Amino acid sequence: MPLKNDFLIAFKDGVVELTTTATATHRDEPGTFLEDVQGLLFEHQYRAMTDPTLMDPSNVEVSSCLISRDPIPDEIKSGLALLGFVPASVDAGGRDESVMFGRSGTAPRSTLDKWVVRYARANKVSPLLDELEASLIEDVPLWGGLDESHQVARQALVDAERTIARMLVAPSLESLVAIERQIQKARGQASARLILHPAAVRALAAFLAETILALEPAAHWGPASEGEPATLIVERGREAIETDPELRVVRFVVHGARALLSAYVESFIAECRAL
Repeated sequence: MPLKNDFLIAFKDGVVELTTTATATHRDEPGTFLEDVQGLLFEHQYRAMTDPTLMDPSNVEVSSCLISRDPIPDEIKSGLALLGFVPASVDAGGRDESVMFGRSGTAPRSTLDKWVVRYARANKVSPLLDELEASLIEDVPLWGGLDESHQVARQALVDAERTIARMLVAPSLESLVAIERQIQKARGQASARLILHPAAVRALAAFLAETILALEPAAHWGPASEGEPATLIVERGREAIETDPELRVVRFVVHGARALLSAYVESFIAECRAL
C-alpha cells in the first residue's frame, strides 16, 4: 500500500489536518508500509513544528490523517492502531474546499478508509509547558533563519525559564539536560504524541545551537539558503560536519528519551574533535 510522496494540509473545525493518501493495496507488505507511515508521521510533525503559519492561532489542534481508496487489510489496521491511529468517520469523497496547501479535487468516491492520529498541544499535556510555550510565542521571532534570530530566541527561553519555571539556565550541557528533564517530566505518562509550537521549537533549537557554539569554537553558521533550515558547520581541512538544530529539537519532541539533545551534543562534539 504505497503512500503518495506529498500531503495535503487543511483547516477543519479548529483542527489542522495533514493528510496523505495510500495509493494501492499490497497485503503482503504490511511491515514496509507501516515503516513508511512512521516516516510520514515524522514529516507531518516536522512540518507542523517548523511552519509558523499552521498553528496560528496558537490554540488550534493538529492531526495526521491517512486515507485509502482501497480497503485497508486487517494486519495493517492493527499496526496503525499501535502507532496511535484511530478510525475516523468515512469520507464520502468529492472536492474539499478547505485545502490550504497542496492539491485537491480528487474524483468523488462513495467510501474512503480514514485513520487519524491526534497530537497533543502543550496546553493538553502540562500547565508548565503551556505557560512556557505561550511566553515563547510572544517573544520568539519566527521569520528568517535561525542563524539570524538565535540570540533573541535563546534569550526568550532563558527569560521564560527564569520567570515561569524559576530555573536559571545558560547555553551549556548541564542546562540542556535540565531543560530535557523538565520537558520529559511535564509530558509524564501522556500517551498522546506531543507537538510544540514553532516558537518553542525555535527557542530550543537556538539554545541547542548556542550550546554547540560554546563547546566547539570551530562551529559556525553555514551559508544561508532560501527555503532551507539554518545549519551549524564544523570544518577541518577538507572534512566537515553539519547539523540542523531545529531538526534535532523536533526529533527530541517526537522521540523523547530516544533522541536526547544532550546525548546528541556529546556525540556531535566527539565527532568534531575526531576530525
